Amino acid sequence: MRGIFKRKIYIQTDYEDRHIEALEKEEISYKLVSRIEAISWLGFVYFTWSVVIDTSALLLIIYYAVFGDLPFFTKG
Repeated sequence: MRGIFKRKIYIQTDYEDRHIEALEKEEISYKLVSRIEAISWLGFVYFTWSVVIDTSALLLIIYYAVFGDLPFFTKG
C-alpha cells in the first residue's frame, strides 16, 4: 500500500523499431503500452467541462444570494 504513492519516472516516445532494438541491445527492460489519443482528449474535455459547469453554478448561486433572488434566501 505504501508503494502506490512512490514517484516513478517513465520515458514515452513514438514507437519505432530502432527504439526497441536499442533497448534490447542495452538490456533495458521495457513495456509497450498503446493508448487511443481520443480517449485521453475526452477525459480532458470532460474534466474541463465539469469545471466550467461547477464554476458557473457556484457563481450563479453567489449572484442570486447577493441580490436575493433565490426563494430560500429571505430578506428581513
